[in-house]
Amino acid sequence: MAVIEAFKGIQYSKDRVDISKVVAPPYDVITPEDQEALYRRDPHNVVRLILGKTSPADTQADSRYTRARRDFFSLLKSGVLEFTKKEALYYYKQYFKDYLGRDQMRTGFICRVKIDDGSGADRIKPHEKTLDAPKEDRFKLFVACKAMFSQVFSVFGDESGEADRALDAGGGETYADFTLEDGIRHTLINVSSPGVVSRVREILASKSLFIADGHHRFETAKRYRDFMIGGNKNHTGNEAYNYVTMYLSNIYQKGLIKIIAPINRLIYGLSAFSSDYFFEKLSRGFITEDVSGKTPHELLNILRGEKGDIPVFALVMKERKLLIRPKKETYSDYLKNSGLSAAVAPLDVAFLHRVVFDDLLGISPEMVMRKEHVDYEHDIVRFGNQMQSGKYQAGILLRSTRVEDVMRVADAGEKMPQKSTFFYPKILSGLVINPLTDDERFFENPA
Repeated sequence: MAVIEAFKGIQYSKDRVDISKVVAPPYDVITPEDQEALYRRDPHNVVRLILGKTSPADTQADSRYTRARRDFFSLLKSGVLEFTKKEALYYYKQYFKDYLGRDQMRTGFICRVKIDDGSGADRIKPHEKTLDAPKEDRFKLFVACKAMFSQVFSVFGDESGEADRALDAGGGETYADFTLEDGIRHTLINVSSPGVVSRVREILASKSLFIADGHHRFETAKRYRDFMIGGNKNHTGNEAYNYVTMYLSNIYQKGLIKIIAPINRLIYGLSAFSSDYFFEKLSRGFITEDVSGKTPHELLNILRGEKGDIPVFALVMKERKLLIRPKKETYSDYLKNSGLSAAVAPLDVAFLHRVVFDDLLGISPEMVMRKEHVDYEHDIVRFGNQMQSGKYQAGILLRSTRVEDVMRVADAGEKMPQKSTFFYPKILSGLVINPLTDDERFFENPA
């Protein structure tokens, strides 16, 4: 069963800061330019905790992790950060426009979720492969600060909508209500009613949780739990480190857009690459359509209109732009011989990595794992700018993955290639922080 819990979180004091100026996107989508802007926005911005600046002079004794620890405990000591008065579920609404310009509202709630014990009946289902470097980075931050600053975004299926109705009727204290420069409005209500918490726990107990975003944070939370168990002779299984902070959202709500933004690929550093050579290779097993007059944004809209089962991509090179589709025999051979499961093989991104990257370009799965020759970009404007920078030899735009596909892969116990999905809008960091120990005295006098 999925075990969720309310918790006493750590939040910014509304009397000391403007909440809209101290929040930040998740660490893994913050560009260096974003980081600088967030540093300037407010000296207390959570970016200093989740993604502090690095320096060539950094050492183990003085690094982004030790500085995050000092800043974190300083903010607690000064009262800029404070513990909530009661255990709560944190009811989070986002109002935004989707990619067709329609008004949407997505609801969900932040809570603690007990990490599965690996017994085989796991209720938390990841869908994406992870990279070692980001997990090591997050682990060092967990160890330094004993806190989880950002949530894992997961979805669950509740056709009845009972959990949302319980939270809507649950009252609580409105902690935040603001709109950022991107036009997205964020509201957060601390719901502490024991009856509401109990009802939501009851509803979620029978549900599986499918990780949508934050796989590295989830894997890190599991590693941290195991690390803490190893050092605690009196481990009971109920300690705060046995839980991961999640934002849970019902897949059946209207505001959970069933189409996920793709994460596009940028190719660099291939010594034998030329557009003519690549085009010649593609002509053997693919149908190509010249779309050189189209902008990346126009190509993305074309891909959004492609509904067939055969994969389709937009290939952007300096000399030409192409829509590419595998010939029927190419795709049939791939499905028969890929070695991938029936849940994963039909995904566009799986075909791209196996046939285009590995077979045609010689970019092996091991290279992809090490981010050799491949960068990722979800933002179409930045994608276009990157292609004009001269660094990249080719860019590949993908169709969106459906939420149903993500759940099917996760339910089968399979994994998509890393960087397969981009859920929008992102969940802000800084609205609530989860302490990884329930001893509040530790944060007053950290060891």
